[in-house]
Amino acid sequence: MEQEQRFTFIDGLKEIWKQKITALIVLVASGLIIFLALFIYGRMTATAKSEFTMTFVGASSNTYPDGTLFDYNTMVSKERVDAVKASDQKYNSIDVEKIFEENAISIKRIIYTEENAIDFSTIGNTYVIKIGFSYFTDKELAQAFIDDLINLQLDEVSKRSNSNLVDYISPLENSEFEYQNYINAMSNQYNAIISGYNSIVSSNGTTITTDGVIIKNKIEDIKAQFLGGSIFNILTNEVITNKYLRNIESSDRIIKAQIDSLNRQKELVLLNIADLETTLADLPTSIFTADDLIANIASLKITLNNINNELIQLNAMLNGISAPKDFRDEIKYYYDLLSDLSSEYATNYSFILSQNQTYNYIGENGPVEILKPVSSIIALLIAGIGAIAISLVVVYIRYGFKKDKEIKLALEQPMNNDKA
Repeated sequence: MEQEQRFTFIDGLKEIWKQKITALIVLVASGLIIFLALFIYGRMTATAKSEFTMTFVGASSNTYPDGTLFDYNTMVSKERVDAVKASDQKYNSIDVEKIFEENAISIKRIIYTEENAIDFSTIGNTYVIKIGFSYFTDKELAQAFIDDLINLQLDEVSKRSNSNLVDYISPLENSEFEYQNYINAMSNQYNAIISGYNSIVSSNGTTITTDGVIIKNKIEDIKAQFLGGSIFNILTNEVITNKYLRNIESSDRIIKAQIDSLNRQKELVLLNIADLETTLADLPTSIFTADDLIANIASLKITLNNINNELIQLNAMLNGISAPKDFRDEIKYYYDLLSDLSSEYATNYSFILSQNQTYNYIGENGPVEILKPVSSIIALLIAGIGAIAISLVVVYIRYGFKKDKEIKLALEQPMNNDKA
């Protein structure tokens, strides 16, 4: 019996060479098919990842500059994503509904410290946004979309960076308040502006500037315009000394009503003090509650003193006179000046905050990294190995068919000789 022949690796190489055209066609075709399949799979399952730091006043404590809650998850909410898509026609092809149906967008925050930071620039709040890459035509469009998402967040920060300055003077515009009310309100507004600028300097340093002006110098300029705040005492003394009134008839009536009310309050306070002093005198010296009574009496006497001071001021204003034009103009000057300074402060405050509203990409592979389940190099290797394997299988099969045919012919040859 003839020894069975086996198909060795050497036989395979010889057969590949014999069938090199077939092997080459199969190798190229199968390689391309495998690579394209892996490429399409990778494209459909890839993710656009962006890692960045974002800085604004309050971010580290999860608040906006105005103190309201900042939830970073809203950066990738459907409302925000819809807004970005609607902002530019280049995003028309993006299927926002499908993105959210397939949960293809997410964000997380990483808080780096000096111990675990990649470098100094990453210390603080770092965010990572991931979006399915298949929803974009290319990497540039994905990066532009993420850029706009971040900028939309910073726009929201700007909206919530309005001046925290309390407005004391606007309510006076259409009122019947007297000059003293105006002066008190203007004094409060002046102090609020100075306090606000001092807070900015305290937070940002003495060299902080706005519109080319050092804030610390601006504070000194404002103080100079109001004589360090003493102008309000000067105006008050002038009002009291001359009994200036804005609305003489209504003011006299209001002042008299206020005096009557204060006198009634004074009577009640005096009665309470007398009752407590009587109770205190009747108590044995060893009773502990005497301390409480003494404290209550002292508190009532402070109230009584305040009432007396108010009565002195109100009585001084009775039978007042209309203020001369020079004084009215002076009041209006300082009122208008404080209105302008308040508006200027609001503008400067927002500008300074905007300088601290920034974001920086910190990804090692650029602003946007495309994460694929299979890299292009690995796909090429898999395609190459797969193509070679398929070529060998095809060659082996063809070799098998060829051997079967040779054996069949060899078996048929003796039979034909016998017949002959």
